[in-house]
Amino acid sequence: MGHVTRKERYDVCVCVCVCVNPSLFLLCILLLVKNGFVSLLSERMRQLQELRKQLLKEICASNKEAFSGGKHSLEDISAKNLKNLIVDDTHGIIYCYIPKVACTNWKRVMFVLNQNEPYHDPMSISADMVHSANKLTLLNSFPRTEMKARLRHYTKFLFVRDPFVRLISAYRDKFQRYNKYFYVKFARDILRLFRRMLNSCWRS
Repeated sequence: MGHVTRKERYDVCVCVCVCVNPSLFLLCILLLVKNGFVSLLSERMRQLQELRKQLLKEICASNKEAFSGGKHSLEDISAKNLKNLIVDDTHGIIYCYIPKVACTNWKRVMFVLNQNEPYHDPMSISADMVHSANKLTLLNSFPRTEMKARLRHYTKFLFVRDPFVRLISAYRDKFQRYNKYFYVKFARDILRLFRRMLNSCWRS
């Protein structure tokens, strides 16, 4: 694609502004396609993704022991450490969920995909239900040979989030908004620890 003109940038700005009206969403998409911004954005995202993948490979290869904990193959990894991998055999995908990285909504999606069509709205599924045991198929529920086959042939994906934003999100969701389970299991011990540290600082 050639040089992007000021007029084209203006068109996109206008387009973004009017998109607050859902009825104009299609017009926005058509305008973006016409000016080549969709293909340009797609190419930039692809390049950025390749750079990230290359950086990840280089960092992991630089010190395999530190990053793998000495675990170099599937046989070295316990079933417990594979509990975050959700399998969808129908669509051939494996989702690795990370808490506080939209995992509740993605669990909803994975649950809905395993139901019969027409699919339900994922947001109609309760959070408690998708976090319950045995509601989703986990990779560690299969024999090792079947795990290997799925890891080799299925599309695997995960999402990451800025660690500080993730920490703030966890605090607001689990501690600031009272949750008895998390208070009893985590918050109480954290408060005790930091109260002791604070008292120690005051005494010194």
